[in-house]
Amino acid sequence: MRWKSKKRKEAELRVASWNALPSVDRLFSDKDADVLRARRAEKPISLDQRFKAEDVQALQKAIHGTVVVPADLTYHRDRQMSLLSVQEFPQLIVFCEIFEDARRCLEFAGKYQLDVAVRSGGHSTAGFSVNSGMLIDTSRIKHVVVHPK
Repeated sequence: MRWKSKKRKEAELRVASWNALPSVDRLFSDKDADVLRARRAEKPISLDQRFKAEDVQALQKAIHGTVVVPADLTYHRDRQMSLLSVQEFPQLIVFCEIFEDARRCLEFAGKYQLDVAVRSGGHSTAGFSVNSGMLIDTSRIKHVVVHPK
């Protein structure tokens, strides 16, 4: 690629490096992420000192959805919201598949005293869709049944 000036080249490369950060996750498929999660299960990593890797594995077994931790390949893509000025790094991101997953996540958060943020679309303009504790993502729940009482 040719640039009109050295200054223009440096500016475009600097911006390109920022844009490349979140897109690194797109190089890998979800199948690759599943393989890496399986490897993590063989040799758990240490997380927040309030809970152990075995506790996270137990949560993963108890739910239908997916638990993402900071060491996962898709972590940075999954933690990001549409508002890029808000940067938080949750200890756990849980993608719930059914409503029972959300209940189990809340039990886990209560047991280990984690702050909880619930995200559906990730587009909170005030930045309330993410925090540094546990992020419960309900975007994969496709239906809800309400029983009025």
